[in-house]
Amino acid sequence: MLQILAALTFFTRLPFWKLVNIPSEYFKRVVPYWPLTGWITSGISVLVLYLSAIIFPDFIAIVLAISTRLVLTGCLHEDGLADFIDGFGGGNTKEK
Repeated sequence: MLQILAALTFFTRLPFWKLVNIPSEYFKRVVPYWPLTGWITSGISVLVLYLSAIIFPDFIAIVLAISTRLVLTGCLHEDGLADFIDGFGGGNTKEK
C-alpha cells in the first residue's frame, strides 16, 4: 500500500504525504506504478467529464476535465512536452 501511495505522491499533486509518512526507500520503486497512477488520474478526469457533461455544455465539461487533470498532475506532461519542443528550437548555439 505504501508503494501505491509513494507513486501517487510522486506523480500527482495530491497531499498523501500529510496523511502517511512514507519512507524514502518506497520512492525508489515507483516505476511499476506509473500505469496505476495514470489510470487513477485519468479516471478522475473522466468522472469529472461525465458528471459535468450532465450539467454543462460539452465545451465547458471538456475544459473542466482537462483542468482537473492539469491540477492533479501539476502539468507534468505539459512541462515535458515544452522541454521536448524547447530542445528542438530553444536556440541556435549552446549559449542561447
